Amino acid sequence: MSNKATIINSCVCCGAAIPEGRHVCPRCEYNAGQQLYKRLETLNAKLRDGRLVEVVRCKDCRHSDDIPGGRFCKYGVCVECEVEDDFFCRDGERKEKTDDDGH
Repeated sequence: MSNKATIINSCVCCGAAIPEGRHVCPRCEYNAGQQLYKRLETLNAKLRDGRLVEVVRCKDCRHSDDIPGGRFCKYGVCVECEVEDDFFCRDGERKEKTDDDGH
């Protein structure tokens, strides 16, 4: 006989314990798998309609300069601010891609 405890999750709807491997809450019958599918469908629809856009991180933005002392923004809401490489804002525009020659 195993002494392992059964790992359980909590229902996001009512907080009841859900046995590992199950997706439907035994108390309120909330179906986590079905809800996840619905959320993904909604996100896909927004992506198709152009309501979701890819963000441009500061390290890839044409409005930021990496100079000794840090990376600084030169445009928009973050102008003259030091920014982290993985930061982003609404004004981000991707740098033009260059070939291996730097052109």
